[in-house]
Amino acid sequence: MGRRARTAIAAAVCLIAGVLILALTPVPFVVWSPGAAADLLGARDGRPALSVSSQETFPTSGPLLLPAYAQTEPDAQVTLAQALFAYWTPGRQVITRYAVYPPGSSAETVEDDEADQLATSERDAVAAALRSARLKVDPVPVVASVNAAGPSADKLRRGDMVLAVRAASAQAPTTVQTAQEASAAIASVEIGSQVVLSILRGGLPLDVTLVTAASKSAASVSVIGATFTQGYRYAPTVDFALDPTFGGPTAGLPLALAVYDKVSAGSLLADRVVAATGTIDANGSVGRVPAVRVQIATAAAAGASAFLLPAANCTDVGQDRPTLRLVPVASLSEAVAALEALADPARESTVKGCP
Repeated sequence: MGRRARTAIAAAVCLIAGVLILALTPVPFVVWSPGAAADLLGARDGRPALSVSSQETFPTSGPLLLPAYAQTEPDAQVTLAQALFAYWTPGRQVITRYAVYPPGSSAETVEDDEADQLATSERDAVAAALRSARLKVDPVPVVASVNAAGPSADKLRRGDMVLAVRAASAQAPTTVQTAQEASAAIASVEIGSQVVLSILRGGLPLDVTLVTAASKSAASVSVIGATFTQGYRYAPTVDFALDPTFGGPTAGLPLALAVYDKVSAGSLLADRVVAATGTIDANGSVGRVPAVRVQIATAAAAGASAFLLPAANCTDVGQDRPTLRLVPVASLSEAVAALEALADPARESTVKGCP
């Protein structure tokens, strides 16, 4: 073998090695890829994905899909080759890692955050759906956390509903409807004195007497070592049996539509396969979500004919429009109206898509 040949071979080997090293180099990105789709009106492990009791319900028809997406784990790395492959593959997205995971994120903290987001989605979705169906929904503060070393330890539990707060020396209690009102009522009680919380635990009324302590952040403010979040009180019992991996805020709109369909006469879906995504608040406002293009791909693969998405996400769809119909909405009422129109051949053409 001549000198030139050996030089050429060595150069080729170096080039290949360099390309391989570059391709396997970690890059600070996260990959979103299509996942599974859960039928919220179907069953999971032999149980209904959604059950409603203590309230008249109505038959539903057609799957209502909650599309999920896979995401690079916080403790995993994406190589340059993987990022480039995902970038050029339809139905996948590549995004900067720090836009998804704040510094210091771990698999455990991300899992906890997603579970909390799903719980919030369920809570707000039920309230929005019942209100839309003209059923009574009352706001109420709910215990979100209890300090194991504080006055509420072993007395309050996460999930307790707080109806009223009364200083032991007061004649009448202060009715509270929001988390802020509950905290303010407790703060108004003298430090070191007794305060009585009238709560509901598992539907049963209970009075809990506590002794207030001084806040560590504001020494003149009374606290009880518990935090509150906004909750809602209503007559129906609504239970979800969702896969925990379907966490995050994207479930809000589809959960609300599923509950509304259950407690309202008629069928929203009319035997069609419909998917939806979007955050929701208790008043029914729908907000934008991440990874909408990937969720569209998941819904299309699951056979959906229509996909309801937040109107604010239309700009994220891109130029490549999918085969399924995109229906942008800004509220639960708009989503219900759109589905009713899609089921009516005379009004179907009036349903607008993303521009």
